[in-house]
Amino acid sequence: MIKIVRSLFLCLLVFGLTRASYAFKLGVLDAPPPTFEYTGAPLNITFSSCGAGSSSTDGCASIINDTGATITSLLVDVPARELAGQSAVSCLQAPGSLFSSCMVSEIDSNTEYQFDFTGGDIPFSTFSNCDTDDATFFQIEEQGVNYQSITADLTAPTPEPASIWLLASGMLLLAGFLYRRRLFCGAVGS
Repeated sequence: MIKIVRSLFLCLLVFGLTRASYAFKLGVLDAPPPTFEYTGAPLNITFSSCGAGSSSTDGCASIINDTGATITSLLVDVPARELAGQSAVSCLQAPGSLFSSCMVSEIDSNTEYQFDFTGGDIPFSTFSNCDTDDATFFQIEEQGVNYQSITADLTAPTPEPASIWLLASGMLLLAGFLYRRRLFCGAVGS
């Protein structure tokens, strides 16, 4: 019995010493804007401050790709009324941009500006939303309008090859169903 108590005491002593080697750390850091989870459905985003080192009116929105596929293009619609008084509307050419091309056009009888980003490669998220080093995060930044007075709608168009394959597989399944039904009806009628 004494050997068991000694062994237990020795284990508790070793465990207690190893636990004491970890230090508790706490800090208050400049937080990134809230993260939106983009699942492929149209997403209405609001902007937050971009943080230290940027203008107090610049806005940012951090988003994680949770669509299940790589995003190669994005459409961002901004209501024209929120950009009233702007002399020009254009794409922000920032270093580190995830898309190689951007075009702006007015749509819906000039009530919206549509920013069409193409030539990108944002992979699908396989990690949790807490993994801030994940390459699946992307950030949309706006300049020139106070971020508190602007919203945007985000959509990623479905690539045409994917929709064509989906249509083809559906037609193939329908043809198989009709063929099997024809065989079944022929066997019953005999």
